[in-house]
Amino acid sequence: MRIGITMGDPNGIGPEIVARFWAEKKYRDCVVYGNAAALSAYARLSAEIIDPYGRLPEHSRGRVSAVCGAAAYAYLEAAARDALAGRIDALVTAPLHKTALNLAGYKYAGHTEILAKLTGAKKFGMFFYSPALCLMLATVHQSIRQVPALLTRQRLRDTVELALLGLRLIGLPEPRLAVCGLNPHAGEDGLLGLEEKKIITPVVRGFRRAGLNISGPFPADTLFLPEQRRRYDLIIAHYHDQGLIPLKMLAFDRAVNVTVGLPLIRTSVDHGTAYDIAGRGIARTGSLAAAVRLARKMVKNRAG
Repeated sequence: MRIGITMGDPNGIGPEIVARFWAEKKYRDCVVYGNAAALSAYARLSAEIIDPYGRLPEHSRGRVSAVCGAAAYAYLEAAARDALAGRIDALVTAPLHKTALNLAGYKYAGHTEILAKLTGAKKFGMFFYSPALCLMLATVHQSIRQVPALLTRQRLRDTVELALLGLRLIGLPEPRLAVCGLNPHAGEDGLLGLEEKKIITPVVRGFRRAGLNISGPFPADTLFLPEQRRRYDLIIAHYHDQGLIPLKMLAFDRAVNVTVGLPLIRTSVDHGTAYDIAGRGIARTGSLAAAVRLARKMVKNRAG
């Protein structure tokens, strides 16, 4: 098994967490896509390093840079190409910076959208795993204003099916799912919004008739409470912060971001470039270690 790890934005904490993770864990099946000089500033690596971008000019850690955005894209593109060709079995990504990426001319919201473009995936989504909570998002990097129009019955059906795919890859073939309401109090029987009655409830009923153990919509302000969320293996949230706020409160250093629906396995840290602490030697490697462990597990489950 060979796991590819991308370094991410050179000005963020990516080089530090990748170098320190490899120095600590010494997984011999990992290959790093990044810059040797940037990595060696934090630890001595004897891992295989693939650098499709080349020498980086002098730059300052913790600052937005078009050059670093271009380099991060090059690392990701090379790793995705190798994954599609079977040269690596899974892809694990350290964070890139969206502004740097766009300054470099790559007009994407993040890894998820880039990988969908590079692989030709049509249906894909963000699945999050942690010991405390599994989560699927119906919409991803959209503004709050856009969410109600984007939340259609078909989109929600696709989200449920992608969630089931992710759960099978982590070893849960018969899961229990819960769906958040979009509006306060799950719409209060239509008084606070009609999305629950017109979109969410019909989709949930359709899957239940097909034999899926799925329930909802539930008010999101109580669904994430311990006694509620422990009844389910995964919760579907409708927009970024509805799901990511409770996830990061519960498992910031243990959560893993998975892109489901791609023709390759991709896991990622569940944090950003953290420019404010880049180069200070205090970035934690826990989320990266969890992402590598989950990638290895998913490869084995896919093979089985």
